[in-house]
Amino acid sequence: MVYFYQESPGNVPVWDWVQSLRVKDRRRYKALFRALILLTALGSDLRRPQTAALGNGLFELRRETDGVQLRLIFFYVPGGIAVVAHHLIKKTQAVPRSDIELALQRKRKYELDPDRHTFGDPGWWIERSDSDDQEGL
Repeated sequence: MVYFYQESPGNVPVWDWVQSLRVKDRRRYKALFRALILLTALGSDLRRPQTAALGNGLFELRRETDGVQLRLIFFYVPGGIAVVAHHLIKKTQAVPRSDIELALQRKRKYELDPDRHTFGDPGWWIERSDSDDQEGL
């Protein structure tokens, strides 16, 4: 299962970014959509090269398209649920410390109040996609 971190009602940074790509850059959107499908299907069994541990319970979901390194930073909560907390386009060898710190901050907020910081029901984002999003899966 995959949830998206919600800062406050209506403020869902990763989901909003992914949806903006749906309009602005269909190739990147599809690459991330496919990565999220894999994470949903395989959970913690998903390994390199699709994911990598960042430390402190954080992981990066990795996708490359047209030479651009797309990353979603997530963590696991009980029940094998992945919570996607942050996004970035990686421009350096290592994930910038500021991105890791932001994801850790969101992880801590989530752990203190999961109901407030959970956006969506499991799989709802798959159901809301159109058949073009799932082409080639």
